[in-house]
Formats: sequence, C-alpha cells, structure tokens
Amino acid sequence: MKNIDNYTSNKEARNKILKESSEIVADEMRKLQEQEDEKKREEGIKETSEKLANYMRELEEK
Repeated sequence: MKNIDNYTSNKEARNKILKESSEIVADEMRKLQEQEDEKKREEGIKETSEKLANYMRELEEK
C-alpha cells in the first residue's frame, strides 16, 4: 500500500510540475508573440512615416 501511495504522490507531483511548466512555456510564448507583434507594429509605423515624409517632400518640390 505504501508503494501505491508513493506512486500516486509522485504522479501527482509530476502532473503538477508538468502543468506549471506548460503554463510557464505558454506565458513565455505569449510574451515572445507580443514582442514580435510590437516590433512589426513599430516597423509598420516607421514605414508609414517614411512614405509620408517622401510624399510631403514630393509635394514641396511641385
């Protein structure tokens, strides 16, 4: 009976660790995705700003 209790206890501990590890991995992946999204957004803003600056220069030249 003691072996069964130890097995059950170890299994519960493993399952808890796996669950917590999965949550940590999911959080890290979410953070990385947010960083990537922010980087893309900043690149989009920079690109739009450059296009606007070029357009304004063209208008001034005309």
